[in-house]
Amino acid sequence: HAQRMDHGLMVRIALTQPKPVARDGELGRLTAQFNEMSDVLRTRPEVEALRRSEERFRTAFMTGSDAYMIVQRDDGTVVEVNEQFEVVYGYSRSEAIGRTSLELGLWADPAERERFVAEIARAGYARNVEVTGRRKSGETFPAIGSARELKTDGQLLVLAAVRDLSEQRKAEEDLRRSEVDYRDLVQHAPLGIYRSTPEGHFLTVNPALVEMLGYDTAEEILALDLATELYADPDARGHLLAQFARQDEAVAEVD
Repeated sequence: HAQRMDHGLMVRIALTQPKPVARDGELGRLTAQFNEMSDVLRTRPEVEALRRSEERFRTAFMTGSDAYMIVQRDDGTVVEVNEQFEVVYGYSRSEAIGRTSLELGLWADPAERERFVAEIARAGYARNVEVTGRRKSGETFPAIGSARELKTDGQLLVLAAVRDLSEQRKAEEDLRRSEVDYRDLVQHAPLGIYRSTPEGHFLTVNPALVEMLGYDTAEEILALDLATELYADPDARGHLLAQFARQDEAVAEVD
C-alpha cells in the first residue's frame, strides 16, 4: 500500500502464499488393514498371526481423526464405531452398534444415504461426497463422507469415514467477513492503497489513490504500468522490491 507524505509516498509491500492442503489416506490404509486381517483369517488361521493383524486394524480404526464406522451395506446397521464417531455424533458406542444409520438419524437427508450407497454399489467406494449429518442432539452439520467396501466372507460391509466440516466452514465464513471488512476499510481509507503483481501490473486501487495521483477513475490507473509510468525514478521500485526480498516488507519515500 502507499501513504501520502509531505515530499512523496510511503510504500509498504506485503505478499502472502496459500497454505498447502493435506491429503487424507487414512481410509485407504484402514481398508487395506481390514482386508489383510480377512486374508489372514481365511488363509492362515494361526491365532498369533490373526491377533497381530486385528490389533493393527483396531488401533488405526479407533484412533482415526475422522468419525469411522463399519456398517452393513444393504441396511446401514452399525457394526463398529471409533472414538471420534462418539465425539462427532454424540452417540456412545453401545448406543450405535446394532442400530441402523437411519434409526440413529445420522443422515439429515435420507436421500443422501441412498445416493451414497448407490455409488458404493456401483464403484465399490465413494470418495469425498458432501453430506449433511445430524448429531444425537438434533443439530445438523456439514460433512464430507468417503467409504469403501470391505472384503469379508458372507457379509457386505462398508467402512465409512465422515469428516465434520463445521469448524472449517466457520473459519471460511469468518475469513469471508474479514475480507469484506478489509475491502470496506481499504475503500474508505484516507491513504492511497493498491495491490500489484511483482511485474508491476495493478490489481486493485482505492479511491484515495485515484485522487492522490490526480486521475478521474480507478480504471485509468489499472491500465498503467506501475514500474515505468508512475515512479519519477524507475529504479526506485527495484530498490523497494530488493528491500522486500530481504525483509518481507519495504518502507521508503519515493517521488
